[in-house]
Amino acid sequence: KIHPWRDEIEKFFPEMSCVAIQGTPAQRAQLYNSDADVMVLNFDLLDSDLTKINRAIVKQNRRVCIVDESSNFKNHVTKRYKAFWKLREQFYYLWELNGTPIENHISELWSQVRLLNAGLLGTKNNFLYRYAVFDKYMAPKKGEVRNSAELRRTVAPVVLRRTKAEVAEELPDKITEVLWLQPSTRQLQLAVQLNKQIENPLECYTRLQQICDDEELIPDLLSKYGIAPSPGVADNPKLDRLESLLTNELAGQKVVIFTKYAHMDRLINHFLQAYNPIVLDGNVPIPKRAPLIHDFQTDPSRHVMLITTAGAKGINLTAASAIILYDIVFNPAMLKQIIDRCHRIGSVHKTLSIIYLLLEGTVEERMWKMLERK
Repeated sequence: KIHPWRDEIEKFFPEMSCVAIQGTPAQRAQLYNSDADVMVLNFDLLDSDLTKINRAIVKQNRRVCIVDESSNFKNHVTKRYKAFWKLREQFYYLWELNGTPIENHISELWSQVRLLNAGLLGTKNNFLYRYAVFDKYMAPKKGEVRNSAELRRTVAPVVLRRTKAEVAEELPDKITEVLWLQPSTRQLQLAVQLNKQIENPLECYTRLQQICDDEELIPDLLSKYGIAPSPGVADNPKLDRLESLLTNELAGQKVVIFTKYAHMDRLINHFLQAYNPIVLDGNVPIPKRAPLIHDFQTDPSRHVMLITTAGAKGINLTAASAIILYDIVFNPAMLKQIIDRCHRIGSVHKTLSIIYLLLEGTVEERMWKMLERK
């Protein structure tokens, strides 16, 4: 996310100089010697350039640090977290920015607050004993917390919270639509066959979701269980409806299409070649992402962008008037992060359409009902 930061600094603080640390090790070594007012670098460099970063902080007397997407430090035992733990002593001021500080477990909050004030929440074990809800295996339950009022009071000295409600007038209205589609006969047959064959419940659940997207996501399973692949191009109600949306209801609009499967991203890209889509997934090197985002934001001829979970983190797509979710993200926090790529302050549209493409009578319908209860 270094390029959006650099662009925003240049836009709002043109009097300040800014350097983005990127490139080969030799190129980065030169950039670390820059005396620019602001230095922007990504988390990955903590793994490879820790010594150089520390030297630059000390040499240039950099005493203010802003950590964007601080959930990257949600696990205190990772190499990256330990590297930043060593750096934090150099800073007089440290800010952490995050829209979803707790994505899964309450322990993620402890890890992030520990960087700001090491003793505020005590030891991890004491913290969990006080605030976590445990399952029968004594593992913290996802998304559950005890003594929440007390916890809010405890972290209040280091937390500045700005809710969506407080900035509602600056955000576009959200219009959510679920398009229930009929699965093809082939998809229903595959679901029945694999439901009988796969013994592991979690794997079965995942594979049934993939069938809802396209059978090309499961060639290994078809081969394993002796199921002949579909002759020719298999019927795909989602792809057909997607093309219909782009041709009719959303014609000429800037549209973001999300799928959690990288292979599905490639299939959609091939299917929509006539729309010249921009692809932003985990395979796109970080230095090449900024030009792609810029094209989508500014080029009137580029209407469609395809994103995956790996490619979507930390980007701003305020030009989009609609986001289509090709499949379900079952984690509410992660789902919110994806939608918020488009639902942001600075949007050029008054409304944002959020469209789900789901297959009726399948695992997706069961997942949707469970997601609504969450």
